[in-house]
Amino acid sequence: MLPPLRRAVILIAAGSLLALPMAPAMSAESSNVSPKKKPPISQRIDAAGEAVDSANAKVKKAMRTLARMRSELPAARDRLRHATVRAVAAERASAKAEAAADAARTEILHLNTEQLAMLAKVQRNSDRMGQLARTVYQQGPFGEIEVVLNAQSPGDVMSRLASVDAVSRAQAGAQRELLSSKADMTMREVRLEALRVQADNDARAAQANADDATQARAEAARAHASVVSLVKRQARALKVAQDNRDAVLERLKELKAEQARIQAAAAKAAREEAARRAAAGESPESPSGELTWPIAGAGVNQGVGPRIHPVYGYKSCHTGIDIQGGTGTPIRAAQSGTVVSITSGGAYGNATLISGSGGLATFYAHQSEIDVKEGDRVKEGEVIGKVGSTGWVTGPHLHFEVHLNGTPYDPLGWFGHSKQPVGC
Repeated sequence: MLPPLRRAVILIAAGSLLALPMAPAMSAESSNVSPKKKPPISQRIDAAGEAVDSANAKVKKAMRTLARMRSELPAARDRLRHATVRAVAAERASAKAEAAADAARTEILHLNTEQLAMLAKVQRNSDRMGQLARTVYQQGPFGEIEVVLNAQSPGDVMSRLASVDAVSRAQAGAQRELLSSKADMTMREVRLEALRVQADNDARAAQANADDATQARAEAARAHASVVSLVKRQARALKVAQDNRDAVLERLKELKAEQARIQAAAAKAAREEAARRAAAGESPESPSGELTWPIAGAGVNQGVGPRIHPVYGYKSCHTGIDIQGGTGTPIRAAQSGTVVSITSGGAYGNATLISGSGGLATFYAHQSEIDVKEGDRVKEGEVIGKVGSTGWVTGPHLHFEVHLNGTPYDPLGWFGHSKQPVGC
């Protein structure tokens, strides 16, 4: 019973060792950044913002699967390790209890053999005592005296007395030996009973531990199958993401091209505004010190800054902030100015670019509806469209940018923070 259990435990442990190294290897392939320096993949996915992971549904789904598998693998491996340790411990306990039961059975056999020999000895002593008793009975109560009185000479008397003494000593010795043998048999019976109880208890303990080992082995097998399944699903998800590498790279190029177009349009509008003011003899204006928040009371989901693709390591830049808002929520112009560009499709979906004074331009993306057209003059606070989820998004919100002479700045600089260019 025990050797097959040991082999099964060893096979399970060996299988787990084959499966476990797969996850770190795949993690190393997913990015050139050291795992110790990266946040969890789920956080990196959440922080991707407008990065290209949300441009491809297959990649997005694959990354979610990767995040889920990587979160579930440690617990599955812990279950496998604990079940394997429990199986080995139960097997050892079963072997130890079985060995103790075998030792008790061996001693029982040894004591039974001694009991048989002791029983024969007792029988011999009993027969001897019986013979002496019969002799005494036949001689009568004064047989010993008669033996002495029938002596023919003093020497014969001494000889007969010595014989009588020898018979008496033999009788006393046989009696002592009989009593001692019976006492030994009684002690062996007590020891035999204790050994029988011990053997039964050890046998039950061995069976209980063997049953526990069997259950642990089955649990370890299930845990091992779970680990293997998780690793396989993780590998499939990673393969999907890797197979879509080229498509995602194209989207990344498209995103960067769109950002360059917006910046160029904002810079051109700033130059044209500056040229118009110069031609009209007007003095240059400084950028507005204040802007109106596009969605009253709404919070910010994500800020500006660099983004690294969670699977491929591609770098992109989130050049604006994401402001909370449900589909259909009115969007108000942050500044007065002229609508210089309206676009649809691509990374930003339905989007509006407004050029204001002093080289300042504001950009509004992912709209469900645009209520202005190119060339329109809009006033600060005027509704220009509605929140939506067009373009590369995971849900409705407003992507809001501020450009100064074509350079994207952190919009929060116009709402209490310091004014500084986007750092990527």
